[in-house]
Amino acid sequence: MRKQVLWGVMGVGATVITAMFFLDIPPVGDGTAGTVGAAKRFQGAQMTDKDVVVGPMDVQEFLQSDVFDRIMKNEDARSFLMRASQEPALLKALSDPDFARALADPAFLRKLGEPALQQALNDPAFLRKMDEPAILRALSVPAFLRALEEPAFARALTEPAFLRSLAEPAFHRMLAEPAFQQALIRR
Repeated sequence: MRKQVLWGVMGVGATVITAMFFLDIPPVGDGTAGTVGAAKRFQGAQMTDKDVVVGPMDVQEFLQSDVFDRIMKNEDARSFLMRASQEPALLKALSDPDFARALADPAFLRKLGEPALQQALNDPAFLRKMDEPAILRALSVPAFLRALEEPAFARALTEPAFLRSLAEPAFHRMLAEPAFQQALIRR
């Protein structure tokens, strides 16, 4: 039995070798013999400082800050930012420079974080901020008003890191970046 298997394998092998010879497998032709020539290296000009252009670093610095890290670890803040990225009107309201200046006022931020907002309505500083055009424009945007009703947004407003970041110009530029909005949507 072993001899028959051995003769069978040898017969199949001989048939394959003969077929390869007559069918020209692998093909042999001009240019297939010889060696590869020496590699030629790129002979371009050396790069200079002017060849590398770097944009503003304040957004990058903010992305690497502890404040941004705490915001991204806070589920409520992420939820609000994701909603802001999906609603252009809310994003526009948050990106308004006048609104950013209003949010930079520590008294205004403290009032937003208080649970008893009715008491804040009696505060003259709060009322002056509410009369600012940017605040009025933001409050006229339905998406922003819906966000104010969300519990996640209310909890995010109690986070001091989130409130400080709202006042930073780099935060507003980051919100306006399409890549950042896409990253929030994917998360």
